[in-house]
Amino acid sequence: KVFFLLLRNVRRVATIEAVGNLIFLLGKLLIAAVSGLVAYVWLDAYYKEETRSILFPAIFALVIAFYVGSAFINVVDTIADTILICFIADEELFGRDGRRTFATSRLKGYIKACS
Repeated sequence: KVFFLLLRNVRRVATIEAVGNLIFLLGKLLIAAVSGLVAYVWLDAYYKEETRSILFPAIFALVIAFYVGSAFINVVDTIADTILICFIADEELFGRDGRRTFATSRLKGYIKACS
């Protein structure tokens, strides 16, 4: 049933997924960039004389931070997908015939603005 629910709302789901994926990608890149920058500055301040190059450890920290950030942001992405499916189901079950839905007006406004 969920497949056909999403199929009936494919335009809305695709638009919100595209916007969400862009935001989540920017979040992953921001986490990695900040972590890499912090690692570089920390290594430069404390370990510059003890190592040949601080660039490789900083890049390594950046890559590790990207994967750790991806793990956390993928959880948030799953939560967002679940909320979207629940919103669409709520709208189809309770939004017909002028009945009141359980979704907040703020969520309705966000989904209407994205799609």
